[in-house]
Amino acid sequence: MNCANLIDSLGYRCATVGNVTVVSTPYRMACGSGIPAYLEPIGEQIHITDEGEILFAIMASGIKLRTLRSTQGIRNILKKYDVNLNEAGVIETICPVDALTEGYQRFIAGCLAVAEWQRDSFARGDEARLEDDVKAILRLRDERLEEHPEPVTGLSGKRHHFAFSQGGVLIDCVSVHQTAIAHEARKLLDVRNRASNHDLDIEIVIDDRRADPKAAREEASVLSSLAPTVMFTKLAKNVSRAH
Repeated sequence: MNCANLIDSLGYRCATVGNVTVVSTPYRMACGSGIPAYLEPIGEQIHITDEGEILFAIMASGIKLRTLRSTQGIRNILKKYDVNLNEAGVIETICPVDALTEGYQRFIAGCLAVAEWQRDSFARGDEARLEDDVKAILRLRDERLEEHPEPVTGLSGKRHHFAFSQGGVLIDCVSVHQTAIAHEARKLLDVRNRASNHDLDIEIVIDDRRADPKAAREEASVLSSLAPTVMFTKLAKNVSRAH
């Protein structure tokens, strides 16, 4: 295997169009779209952009970004890497020709951080839909269901919100997504570590409908030491059998 073949095998492609070098990278957004890099020399500097492809992919994936304010979160993420999202929706940065390696690294790091933001956005959207589905099942089990009960204060002093309360049990629901599971684990740890919360009854519903069964079990094991967990499909089946 020579260097040219290795670069190709790693997923990189490079082409020159006019004075612009187009680099296809192996990196991907959460939706599967590629992360490109367009490099254009401007005097003694290199202008690196995505030509608006990432923002387009985000909107095509169903995430609404209609106003300048709605893109502020992305701008804040990119700013950490000295990368900008301009008014045309193009992610860009400029670096001296002799600092191209550093500039390219910043650009890719910023784009990957936006990809993680997209992944988190998918998880939050899934959570909202999941809450509606869990609510419907819980109401079948018992019409006495409280939505968004009084927050619980954790050891840190932070007030944590749960989706439901039914029969004296606080109920939360999460998708099989590492970010969502990690967030839920941190919340439960903070709640459980406060002495006044030791006797709280908590149940976590995990959405396993579109997940790999093994992955769902592994993620459930992360939370099961902190609170009883139940798979969405099992909860739905148990409730339907009872009715």
